[in-house]
Amino acid sequence: MNSSTIDYYNSHSDELIIRYDSADVSKVHSILDKYISPAQKVLELGFGSGRDMRHLKQRGVRVWGIDASDAFVLRFKKEHPSLKDQLFASTLPEINLDSEYEHFFDTIYSIATWMHLPKEEHFEAILSIKKHLKSNGTVILSYSYTPRKNDPRFFENIIPEQMSMLFESFGFNLIDSSFTSDGLDRDEIEWVTQVFQHNASSV
Repeated sequence: MNSSTIDYYNSHSDELIIRYDSADVSKVHSILDKYISPAQKVLELGFGSGRDMRHLKQRGVRVWGIDASDAFVLRFKKEHPSLKDQLFASTLPEINLDSEYEHFFDTIYSIATWMHLPKEEHFEAILSIKKHLKSNGTVILSYSYTPRKNDPRFFENIIPEQMSMLFESFGFNLIDSSFTSDGLDRDEIEWVTQVFQHNASSV
């Protein structure tokens, strides 16, 4: 993730938290609820306002999170001190967690973050995910795939079919996929949510 995108989130964190918490995320939450059970240990990549982590925590799920924005991390730690030891500043494509978290998580998910990664970083990001995911673990990605105009942040134009093929080359199977409109009613932006399961027998 490039520095200008991170700078944008740090300098606009207050207004973005209000915006994110107002979005209609019922559809993506229904997918999280379908594939994540309270018994699981779950990592979010790019937790932002913490909206989705709060949702899962209310269901009894054990949640951890990383975010590239120091402003998001510090604010969420302050507002949810019970989670402060499970929140980390880390910038994709790396997941900078201690070795105790290797092959630790049942599910790793990312909502509205993956499209900030240039295509050349997707390979390394998936390797980082595999390093921290249990065998037969699940990955849930929800990202916009339509071009953005007049936005200071970087957005990769992702083709969902190509993303599926890339994950499959790392031993994942696509088990669910859905397309939705924007939760903030922006007509020009569309989203895809893909669910992958790792095949432990793959090389």
